[in-house]
Amino acid sequence: MEQILREMIEKMVGRKMVVPRDFAWLSEKVEERTQQRVSASTLRRFWGYVSEGVSASKFTKNVLANFLGYADFEEFGLSQGTVQEGWPDSYSETMNKKWTLWAGLILILVVFILVWQFAPAIQRWLANVFIDIIVLVLTFAAGWLLGRFGGKRNRSDNEKNARNITEAQKR
Repeated sequence: MEQILREMIEKMVGRKMVVPRDFAWLSEKVEERTQQRVSASTLRRFWGYVSEGVSASKFTKNVLANFLGYADFEEFGLSQGTVQEGWPDSYSETMNKKWTLWAGLILILVVFILVWQFAPAIQRWLANVFIDIIVLVLTFAAGWLLGRFGGKRNRSDNEKNARNITEAQKR
């Protein structure tokens, strides 16, 4: 619906909104005709030139619909075949959301049924994998402990030399 509003405004004023000065010009024209101010930055957002992920306010839509000669955005929507303000731009948008919801619910149900059906096999597999992981962790820990604390520790010649140099520097 907003796209139709944009197209109708561009058709009415006889120019495409492309550069920042176009939006400044349109802001002035809207104020002259409606006696209500809509800033150029708001118009840029409404046209999608500034992508902030924010939809236009009800006030902005009402003023722009008024600029086209409608009482408000709801009347504009009714003239275009939309039942009421706030509805999605198209029926297919609503249906896509419904199908996504149903597909997600069916997927969850299928996963639940599969887990329920194959629970013993899944438990056996997890038990085998769990045992493998425990064996690997214990092997790693044993090697680390032996390397860290096991056996007699002999200092290398480099360590002895470094210690002697440090002691000599302290003197």
